[in-house]
Amino acid sequence: MAEFAQAVHRWETFYFAIGGIGATLAGLVFVATALHFQRLQTELNIPLRAWSSYTLVHFAQVIVISLFFLVPEQTPLGLGIPLLVSAGTGVFILVNGIVYVIRQRQRLNFYSWMIYFILPGLIYSAMVVSAGRVTTGQTDLLSLFVIVIVGLLGLGGHNCWNLVINRRVPGVTE
Repeated sequence: MAEFAQAVHRWETFYFAIGGIGATLAGLVFVATALHFQRLQTELNIPLRAWSSYTLVHFAQVIVISLFFLVPEQTPLGLGIPLLVSAGTGVFILVNGIVYVIRQRQRLNFYSWMIYFILPGLIYSAMVVSAGRVTTGQTDLLSLFVIVIVGLLGLGGHNCWNLVINRRVPGVTE
């Protein structure tokens, strides 16, 4: 058990930094939303509000994952189960986004499907596999969480850029 806690502890500095980055970027989403609040209130911008929430989820996931790794003397189940719940939440939100697109009869181009659904799906799949290994006390896939975190930050940053700069959801045709 102490060996597992030591393996997790080696990542402490990384998760401190990543948690701060995720919190800063999540704060910027709030600032961007406040700056464009009037625009977001119109009926035409319901998809924009939905995508800004989706972007915030990526950054929130980074913060939550970081917090799980920063718990002192972490045990395999104490880390693995919350990571599985977090991954499950991400999958739920992802599926909810797909249902939203279908119900709104939005047509997305391949690029948008890739950015909004396929890549996040791969990231959450990697998170489920890694978290499953963690629950058994295996530390061999802890480094896979680096890819998960960088992927979530990259996708969140990309989405935020489109929402703030372009003020639209790219690849959407009504």
